[in-house]
Amino acid sequence: VYLSLPPNCPKEIYDLMVECWNRNEACRPTFREVHMFLQRKNMGYNPKDEKMNQIKVPIC
Repeated sequence: VYLSLPPNCPKEIYDLMVECWNRNEACRPTFREVHMFLQRKNMGYNPKDEKMNQIKVPIC
């Protein structure tokens, strides 16, 4: 059972999360693969595109 796509979560990040939850450990991405994916995503990051005031961060 997977969680639904969280609000404000890009589909590509959610897809990565789902891959990490794969029941078959051999099918999960390695830490290196996750790291490389996140680095590639970060290269296209532009803070001007993000509306920080709309993101709700839970307070623990």
